[in-house]
Amino acid sequence: MGDPNANGSTDAPCETTGLTQKQKDAILTSWNLVRQPDAKTFKQHGVDFFLKFFAENPSYQDLFSKLKGMSAEELKDSPKLKAHATIVMYNISTIVDNLNDPETLVELLKKVGHDHQPRHVTPAHFETLATVFLEFIGEKLGSHLDAFAKESWSSAFKVINAVVKQSIEARVQESA
Repeated sequence: MGDPNANGSTDAPCETTGLTQKQKDAILTSWNLVRQPDAKTFKQHGVDFFLKFFAENPSYQDLFSKLKGMSAEELKDSPKLKAHATIVMYNISTIVDNLNDPETLVELLKKVGHDHQPRHVTPAHFETLATVFLEFIGEKLGSHLDAFAKESWSSAFKVINAVVKQSIEARVQESA
């Protein structure tokens, strides 16, 4: 198997993502803490994330036709929110698990943008999601998320959002 960084150094950034191996390792280590201790807790983290996301951005809830108009209390127990939150959490896991396979990672991210554009989700929505996610993971992990890991996540989201943005814009052009 080849070196995950095209230039052969674990401290040098990957040509595709700009992330170093140390950054990728910090992301994986912190995400593995989110995945623990079991699937039920992991899924609940997804619900908790969306509750925070919608509390901070109430208008974004309207982008979800099946969740539109639900109160925070209704959302907590909504099987529809739990299902979507579970999908998102596993998608994040797939992204994290493919940080060392940049070609696959890019294709996964293109699919995210492609799938969200018809639902009127914009690059700005993804940027807001990244901000809330960084706050959320910091709250969940506390001192287990050090400054380097947090900055690594921030760097990863810059790449994630750039690819998603390109994909959304490409889909808009296809539709024109």
